[in-house]
Amino acid sequence: MKKIFFSFIWFLVLRIYPVFSQQVTITSPQAGVSFNISEKIHFDVQVGGIPSFSPAYFHVTNELTGYRKLKLGYNPNNIYAPGNNVIAGGNNTLQITLRDNGGSCNWNAMYIKPNSTGSLLLTPYILAVGGIGNEWKTISIPLSDFQGVDWTALAYLEFPYSANAENFNIDFSEIKFTGGTTPFIWFGEGKTDNKHDGFGGPGQLVASLVPASFPSVYAEKVEFYANGVKVGEDAFPPYSCSFFPADTGVLVLSAGLKLNTGDIYWSEPCSVNVHAPVYNNDFAVHITQPTNNQSFYTTNTITFSALTEGIPVPESDYLLVTNNMTGYRKLKLGYSPVSIYGTYVNAVAGGNNKMEITLKDVNGGGTNWSRIMLKPNGVGNLSLAPYINAGGGIGNEWKTIVIPLADFDPAINFSSLQLLEFPYSADAGNFQLAIKSIIFTGGSSPFLYFGDTKTDNKHDGYGGTGQLVANLIQANNSGDYVEKVEFYLDNQKIGQDLSFPYQTILSGMTLGAYQLKAFAFSHNGLIAESEAINIIVELPPVAASPLNVHPTSPLNNTQYYSPVDLTLNAEVSGEVLPGPNYLRVINNQSGYRKLKLGYTPGNIYEPAQNVIAGGNHTLEIVLKDFNNTVDWSKIRIRPMGIGSLNLAAYWATAQPLENGWKKISIPLSHFDPAIDFTAINHIEFPYSASAPAFEMGIASIKFVGGSAPFIWFGEGKTNNPHDGLNGPGQLLATLVDGNAGLVQAQKVSFFDHDVLLGIDSIKPYSFTYINVPSGLRKLTAIVHDNHGAVRTSDTIQVLIVESLPPTAMMLTITFDTVPTYADIDKAKLRYNKDFAYSFTLDDGYRCAYKNAFMLLNGGYVAGNNTTYPGLFYTDGCGNDIPFKGGLAIYSKGASGNDIHVNSNSYINWNELQTMISAGWNVFNHSLQHASGTGTEYVYQIVENTRYIKEKTGYVTRHFVVPSGDQNYVAPAFANGMLSVYANNASYLGFPNGLVVNNALNYSNFTFYKRFLYDTYYDTTNIFQPIQNAANLSVNGNHVWYSDFTHRVDFGSYGGSLNFPLFAWYMQWVERHYGKSGADNIWMAPMQEVYEYLYVRDHTPMTASRTGNVMRVIIDRSQLPDSLLKYALSFVVNSDANITSVVLSQPGTITWRGNTPIKLINMEWNNNLLKHSSGDVSEDAKNTKGTLSKSENRELPDEMDVAIANPVDDYLQVINRTGLKIHQLIVHNMLGEKVLTLFSPNDLTLNAIHTRGLKQGMYFVVLQFDNGSAIIRKILKN
Repeated sequence: MKKIFFSFIWFLVLRIYPVFSQQVTITSPQAGVSFNISEKIHFDVQVGGIPSFSPAYFHVTNELTGYRKLKLGYNPNNIYAPGNNVIAGGNNTLQITLRDNGGSCNWNAMYIKPNSTGSLLLTPYILAVGGIGNEWKTISIPLSDFQGVDWTALAYLEFPYSANAENFNIDFSEIKFTGGTTPFIWFGEGKTDNKHDGFGGPGQLVASLVPASFPSVYAEKVEFYANGVKVGEDAFPPYSCSFFPADTGVLVLSAGLKLNTGDIYWSEPCSVNVHAPVYNNDFAVHITQPTNNQSFYTTNTITFSALTEGIPVPESDYLLVTNNMTGYRKLKLGYSPVSIYGTYVNAVAGGNNKMEITLKDVNGGGTNWSRIMLKPNGVGNLSLAPYINAGGGIGNEWKTIVIPLADFDPAINFSSLQLLEFPYSADAGNFQLAIKSIIFTGGSSPFLYFGDTKTDNKHDGYGGTGQLVANLIQANNSGDYVEKVEFYLDNQKIGQDLSFPYQTILSGMTLGAYQLKAFAFSHNGLIAESEAINIIVELPPVAASPLNVHPTSPLNNTQYYSPVDLTLNAEVSGEVLPGPNYLRVINNQSGYRKLKLGYTPGNIYEPAQNVIAGGNHTLEIVLKDFNNTVDWSKIRIRPMGIGSLNLAAYWATAQPLENGWKKISIPLSHFDPAIDFTAINHIEFPYSASAPAFEMGIASIKFVGGSAPFIWFGEGKTNNPHDGLNGPGQLLATLVDGNAGLVQAQKVSFFDHDVLLGIDSIKPYSFTYINVPSGLRKLTAIVHDNHGAVRTSDTIQVLIVESLPPTAMMLTITFDTVPTYADIDKAKLRYNKDFAYSFTLDDGYRCAYKNAFMLLNGGYVAGNNTTYPGLFYTDGCGNDIPFKGGLAIYSKGASGNDIHVNSNSYINWNELQTMISAGWNVFNHSLQHASGTGTEYVYQIVENTRYIKEKTGYVTRHFVVPSGDQNYVAPAFANGMLSVYANNASYLGFPNGLVVNNALNYSNFTFYKRFLYDTYYDTTNIFQPIQNAANLSVNGNHVWYSDFTHRVDFGSYGGSLNFPLFAWYMQWVERHYGKSGADNIWMAPMQEVYEYLYVRDHTPMTASRTGNVMRVIIDRSQLPDSLLKYALSFVVNSDANITSVVLSQPGTITWRGNTPIKLINMEWNNNLLKHSSGDVSEDAKNTKGTLSKSENRELPDEMDVAIANPVDDYLQVINRTGLKIHQLIVHNMLGEKVLTLFSPNDLTLNAIHTRGLKQGMYFVVLQFDNGSAIIRKILKN
């Protein structure tokens, strides 16, 4: 009573105070309607005569396919910075107000990606507001639905993000973060200066800002009230809100229209009733379908059914039709209530395409449905049996059968329907049927022919001649009955049913978990509530495709540095591509069997064809051996049944085609001469001469070689007659569609952490991942085939890091525009030359400086009073580089004197230093050029290294064998040499040079050098080997070739070249391959070439590009710190020109950037040390028996080390250097270790046991903790 009184007072207040207006009308709900308190009320208002304002909004369009997006920043000047904290104050929801102009947007392909992170589909949020059309609606997205987004540093939104959504035309007027104390307005409400990229470029959408429009007087908003309490507001038409009632009783609804002038216009009030559930323990409703925790796929249609008990379901009026006579009898049921033939109706208006009949068999079964027919307008003769059986039969319960109108006689015009002959008994015997309803459905306007409110149909069921007996039975619902059942999904009403069986249909469900409930309402106001049922909707399983997809780039476990764009590439294998139609021939029996293949359809034997008209002279057959079981030695071909030509030889030389097909060619001259090829009517092929079981395909048979090829079979001609029926003496042959079994890739999808990045449907499959987020990225590709099956690739892990580690350096290349393509790779040889050539002068004669150096580098040669300009090649970038060589130096004569001091024959140390400064290499050639019996190999190697360094500062790490003594090789590698060179046929590069296209094996590297001397070579033959190396270096092949001699002086010396011949040779090389010629030679000494190749093969690189900037990361962690030069050349293939190249490391760079193939050369100072002070370097740890260390370390004073010599049973070492001895090693004269001590203490050094050593000479190596070493020779008694 109090509630009614309050409502009455509120009604009076509304009537006294506000201004009511015909311009504000409540259109829903209708006055007097009752609601359950748990039922949401939809409150709609119509405003007339007053315009609404138009807010400022972004208009976003797309008319292209593919993946495209709008990046919408917050800052007015920069999309990407700064980051904004949008959750300050506790905001937890993203709200977007938008509209879909025309309602055609494919929301299933529309996403939002904050800071380009994640990929949240918008469909569930669009569906939650009932879809979006031309009106403004606000969707709400909980921030918890996103993954991995840092909401405290949000710079931009990728919204809308179209995943191939194709054409759309949408607007959004507001984006804001809400739920906390301080909403954050990203866009809208006066904030419209956001920076964006909506310019329609590659991967972009088109976006334009439409300013707000305000008429002089406009509707600002409509506020909705229930019993004086505001329950919602809406600023845009159509004005509506939804709410749950707060209490039971009379609910007075009103709406106030607020104008921009401050005026308020109120609607007339509308009163509705809200009642609490009235429960009765005898009245219940149960959900029968689905069952609790049942799972469905998003593609399923779900039947939601409920069963009531305790109160009867309402009875319906129905037509009771009885037959107890034989013969053909029928009921004519018109639509008109006046005459069976009086009215024609259109039952298919709105697109209806099926008829639904609800009926039951009153006798509980036994009706002969195969003899019950249905004849609309008396036309046709449709049996009901299939439709009854499809529903599991019919007993004494109501069931609905569905008949597609397409199943009826096409002569029936359902748009002009007058009557139904139903039931039509074709002597069906006794039956009694009840017909509850006949309705046409499937379109937008179902048409009720009979039933429910339409039961006044005129009929002829009077039991006369040929008639059945029909009576309308009216329902008796005098007591309480079930009035309706309502169905709820997550507390939202989704449907209701007024008649038994109670059900509704769910379709188009999205991924998620849902709760279902049903409420039953009785006529007298009782309510029953069902138990809750939980269901799960999952993505349907997808069949595994037979195809495989393999990511090809980036490579697994590679590393890139931010910012970076990655191009993801994938290859698909296993496709079964479209092929020709072919004849499949099977043999599964023994003996002689054959296929006769005619030409003319319908007759194998006539007419005959002239297959050599125009001069054809060869028979070509395209074949396939499906199981590789054909014994071709027993397969023959017999035109006109003549001859016996075996196919084995032709199959062995067949031309391979795609997908396992092969083409054999048989000259007609190989056939029996009795065959007349001007009159051929059939060919016996294949002819099996007792061949084992086989399965063969024949794609084509044609005669070729002349002006008019004659196609016997295939290539569109497949109507040939044949006898392939598997009868006696026959094979089995069937024509097969070449597209049968077709498996092709339709598209490849690319993912990061299972989040879709993009799709490509055109080979080669690729996607550019823009601005890849930092961290570990897990990339996969999925191939989708033409059957809807998919297969996922292996995962490729890529690490995106923010900064370079000290072991890496970055090459930054800037192009003049964003390239369509840009690929980079290391050049096989420095400066991208075709071949490398090295020249060495052995023994260190002075003519190397006076003559060779002056000739190559440029200078005066006194021997012929000539000044030479030098010989050059270029670096490919316009800079000249002089030819350079190498010197194999030994330091002392047999008596121990320094041969490079006060000598006219040998180069002196100052001259050598000059050549070193000019880029020439020095090789260790032993201390005294000793060889043979008695040679102290280790001493010769180690002491020469030490001595050359003492004189020049140059550390030799490459060894040239003196006098060909191969006993030097093992000690050389054991004592710090990286490579050994000699005129030895077993070495790499013999005789034509070493191919260096791929990575080399640098362990114990030996390289051949040709020996030049003028008693064998002259101007007719000296150039031939290098010419051969140049000729081999084509089509991507690269060769390294090497020569050596001893002297290049005036006069004749053994094992040498006289200078005129040497000069002629070098000038010939420059003229053909240097700057004056093809400029395709890299003329450099052996160490320089070796080091380039080593660096090339030990510097993993990754390249990435963002816009017009390419970043190349070069990993130097595998390089030692002891190389003489660190250099690389890069080849860039791009359609854009290079404008700048920058290296993050000190060094020199030259580049050529305006040619189709671009070139970058760089050389850097390798300041990356592999160890800290006091540690042994990695190369020292990993090189067996290393005696010499890096030039970066100072040797201790040898006077501070004393070793008692000769040695008896104990070795005594006195160490006064102040350095700790890290390791003591004793070598025999062959360089083999015979004793090793790690970190010996002073006590140990005083008495090192040597009784196990044989008598003879040994070397003692002391390695100190700073990496330096001292070597002493001892005599063991």
